[in-house]
Amino acid sequence: MQKKGAFDYILLETTGLADPGPIASMFWLNEEYATGLADIVLDGVVCVVDAVFGQKQMEEDHATDDLHIGESIRQIAGSDVVLLNKADLVEPEVLAGTEALIRQINAAAPIYKTVKGEINLKHIIGISAFRLPPPDVSTNTNGTHVHTDDCDHSHDSRPPTHYEVKGISSLQVACSALDQSHLDKLDEWIRNALWENRVEDVDSEVQILRCKGAFTSQKGVHYVLQGVRNMYEISELPATDSIGVPDTGKIILIGKGLTDPVRKSLEAVLVGSIV
Repeated sequence: MQKKGAFDYILLETTGLADPGPIASMFWLNEEYATGLADIVLDGVVCVVDAVFGQKQMEEDHATDDLHIGESIRQIAGSDVVLLNKADLVEPEVLAGTEALIRQINAAAPIYKTVKGEINLKHIIGISAFRLPPPDVSTNTNGTHVHTDDCDHSHDSRPPTHYEVKGISSLQVACSALDQSHLDKLDEWIRNALWENRVEDVDSEVQILRCKGAFTSQKGVHYVLQGVRNMYEISELPATDSIGVPDTGKIILIGKGLTDPVRKSLEAVLVGSIV
């Protein structure tokens, strides 16, 4: 604290019952930070899951808010990186089961298995999760889907990019380069989903906890989508950060009510650009 000048990094550790959404929103789009009055940017949200008790906690978690989503589920859904800690204290099949459950809630976040919380800092610091495209997280889905009494859909086969547990879904849609009309339609679709909790041609309500994505215009401009609850931003990716970014884009939604009709509604907005 005696060092003069700005902080190198601020690590904010919340309580075990904290909802990361409002906290992330406070730092992400605060006017003072955005205008440079405070030299602070949101790097990312990291969630630590206990490998010993995490699976039981997620499965038994009870709703505590108007979204009817328990604390542990909200924390995982809003994370950019997940540390599965105490990996040495459980059997491999238990560890794999917990990892699969995390993946069903949040298919976009990298999962690192740790012992006593030891992790290379490059995986949790300087990740620029709110500025860069989401990482390419390879998963072994095998059509995995955990069915519980809380499922509000039929148990027919699901696309490998749809996951669900305790009513929370992680949904991913890919797209090729978009023209301006598709960009405008996508912006309107996201706005309605986050602000009105509805999407076109779908009667049921949707509740988005987190959305992220990256896509390219037909002019070759790369864009990044970031959203937390009802706040979102579509920003142009600087040329220096666009090197190596594929033209094939993807949009990832994490929330409640993300049924097949919601997927089809989003695909209809991107019609002609689906890959």
